[in-house]
Amino acid sequence: MERAREVLPARSMLFVNSAYEAAEGADALLVLTEWDEFKHLDFARIRRLLRYPIIVDGRNLLSPEEMRKLDFNYLSIGRPDVTRIEVERHASAEAVA
Repeated sequence: MERAREVLPARSMLFVNSAYEAAEGADALLVLTEWDEFKHLDFARIRRLLRYPIIVDGRNLLSPEEMRKLDFNYLSIGRPDVTRIEVERHASAEAVA
């Protein structure tokens, strides 16, 4: 992050100390890296921190099934999306079974 601070103009970037701090009040979470530290976040906590439960996963880092269980709108590249309608349909199917 120190290198980013050197290169990017401070007026156009907000630097925070954790992924949780970045998620707080954000409209959506964009996953743009495959670093393990982001794969193992507490996504239930992330869900509570986000303004809207939206994750766009540009690296296919996360499990669509886990995102479904946590009731996210989850968009990933090259895989089926998990959307609120699909989440509701999945929950209904489980209730019937």
